[in-house]
Amino acid sequence: MGNKKTGVAILAAGFSERFKGEKLRTYLGEKPLLQWIIDVVSESCVDSSVVIINDTFSKDKFDFKKLDIIINEKPEKGISRSVFLALNWALKNELDGLFLTTGDMPFIKPEDFDFLIDKSEYHQDSVLSCSYKDAKGFPTFIPEKYFYLMNDLVGDRGFSQIIKKYKLPHKMIERTWRNVFDIDTQKDFEKAKEMLKYV
Repeated sequence: MGNKKTGVAILAAGFSERFKGEKLRTYLGEKPLLQWIIDVVSESCVDSSVVIINDTFSKDKFDFKKLDIIINEKPEKGISRSVFLALNWALKNELDGLFLTTGDMPFIKPEDFDFLIDKSEYHQDSVLSCSYKDAKGFPTFIPEKYFYLMNDLVGDRGFSQIIKKYKLPHKMIERTWRNVFDIDTQKDFEKAKEMLKYV
């Protein structure tokens, strides 16, 4: 993207109610789940990055590297609050584009961000999402021109509600299973352990 500045926000302020435990602090292999995506983001091509956690989250197990940390003090408002904070952070950092991803997707790779940046050259006004077999995944790339719509975010839905409300151009670009594999339940976590041998 030439001299344009991009950033990544990791959304990690949820309560993991379906997991029945401290999901992001649970070890997958040699490190806690959230550390997987932190490491990926720190190795990516973006200029800056942030992780958004709730005010009860204990940071003691993690190496946040150079990531900024934002505390979502109102996580009960749903994921929309975290996306609002992410877009506000992007505005303050004068970014030209922002990637969103979630803290429970351990198999996303640094090159996924490069991939969407390359595609954004051809779809400059579009929101871009990695997908697999027509299922939307992450990361998702939001151009700066849509950051101001953050004030319309409500409830437990992310930026997809803005795409729908304003009929924003949205391209889903085929990637791999890694981009749609998230961990919601203990069963998902067991599957992730099996998948470690393939990543």
